[in-house]
Amino acid sequence: MHDPPMLSIENALRVLLAIGGSTNAIVHLTAIAGRLGVDLSLDDFAAASDIPVLANSALMFGYARPDWRD
Repeated sequence: MHDPPMLSIENALRVLLAIGGSTNAIVHLTAIAGRLGVDLSLDDFAAASDIPVLANSALMFGYARPDWRD
């Protein structure tokens, strides 16, 4: 059986993939896993690639923030 930190990271990975998270989230999740002593690599993301995208929440470049100059 997996330990709680590993289960939490696996769950976060699934949620990240299901909501179409950003590439930045992958970097942060990998860093969090490292702090918890969980070995997480890009191979783990590839292995979970069969998870369907339920909602694409990644921001679009031109619509990420209002244009403060106008």
